[in-house]
Amino acid sequence: MGLEELHITSKNRYSVSYLTNACFLGFVALPMALILSFIKVVLAVIPLSIFVLLCFLAPFIQRLNFYLPIIRRGGSNNPLVAITFDDGPDPYTTPLLLDILSKYSVKAAFFIIGERAKKHPELVREILARGHEVGNHSNTHDNLLMLKSSKALSDDIVDCQIVLKQFGIKPMAFRPPVGITNPKLFRVLIDLNMFCIGFSRRALDFGNRRVAGMANRILRHIRTGDILLLHDCRPGPVMDVKIWLKEVENILIGIAGKGLIVESLSKVIKKPIMEQLMTRDDGEPNKTRLHVKQVKGANTH
Repeated sequence: MGLEELHITSKNRYSVSYLTNACFLGFVALPMALILSFIKVVLAVIPLSIFVLLCFLAPFIQRLNFYLPIIRRGGSNNPLVAITFDDGPDPYTTPLLLDILSKYSVKAAFFIIGERAKKHPELVREILARGHEVGNHSNTHDNLLMLKSSKALSDDIVDCQIVLKQFGIKPMAFRPPVGITNPKLFRVLIDLNMFCIGFSRRALDFGNRRVAGMANRILRHIRTGDILLLHDCRPGPVMDVKIWLKEVENILIGIAGKGLIVESLSKVIKKPIMEQLMTRDDGEPNKTRLHVKQVKGANTH
């Protein structure tokens, strides 16, 4: 794990000094290579080669937290798990998915693509109206986004933030496309006052291209604190939406059968996923925020 020091400089901005695992291993590899070179020069290649190999592999292995801290799971004190859906909203899947979640009184987190949110604003409003959380999943979902410059990476995330702002929210959680990270992402997220969310359990559904058996793959090893990764999209006409919905329903039933409770992602990780703004981007009052306040007020009486 890296060593982190946070110093509050304003209400929402932080100055962060963080020794990443990449830096730590780099500091270890260099003196080791130097020491081994005194024994035999060729041995110095070993720690340096391991470090370089990790630099190439680490972006694909979230649990290493190599380039930045990634929240992959919650605590194990309570029997809670969180369920998250990437790549939406989608007019073929989102309305049906929302109905299934409502049927079982489950609150999920939707990591939304900005371009799709812009194309289907009514679906984003419905997601929020039903009490679900929304995170940033980039604006374009470019699979090669992490190979681009820091500016291009930042611009893509910011563009998604701008789209979502019109719904009266400011996501604080970012999930990178395809789960890949790079050395530049940490600084970009610090500048945007955001953090990176990963997952600890996934269905290996390949973006809903492999939905059969999805429930078994999730439930086989599920445990307290898991963050589940599923997808809210129809990749093509080949996908049978009915089979997908049944698999999602089986996951919800199976989780309860194991004595676990699906809770909102923010409660599982004890960290807010999004911030409710007072007004939408068009200057109108944020009705979602007002509705939440009314519900809270009603519950206090």
